[in-house]
Amino acid sequence: MSQRNAHEEIEALEYLRAKALVDGDTDTLKMISAKDYMHIDADRVRRNLNDFLDSIDSNQVSFLSYTLPENEILTFNGMACTIGSFQNVRTCEVRGTITTYGRHIRIYLYRNDKWENVLHHGTRCSRQGHN
Repeated sequence: MSQRNAHEEIEALEYLRAKALVDGDTDTLKMISAKDYMHIDADRVRRNLNDFLDSIDSNQVSFLSYTLPENEILTFNGMACTIGSFQNVRTCEVRGTITTYGRHIRIYLYRNDKWENVLHHGTRCSRQGHN
């Protein structure tokens, strides 16, 4: 696997992930995530893979949009990191419809002949600090 191919593969996974969030497609999210996946959202809630998928399946959260205005991809030997900004509009059981601006970092590892997302960490920020 070349660095160029790795970059293109991660870029494709990032697109798939964003689309799956909006579509509520937990099968795709599970396919691209590692069994030891950890998700820390912009509200500082920490979830393992099953808890993350359950939150989407149970409609605790439903994404109306999820965009990545900035998303830098760094690749290393069998590891990739995405760093950037996100904006999402979502409906939540407790708070209704909200828009969140934030920064993210995601870590992917190349294991078992495929890239797996092992970590997502989001941090909320103001709109002007978004870019």
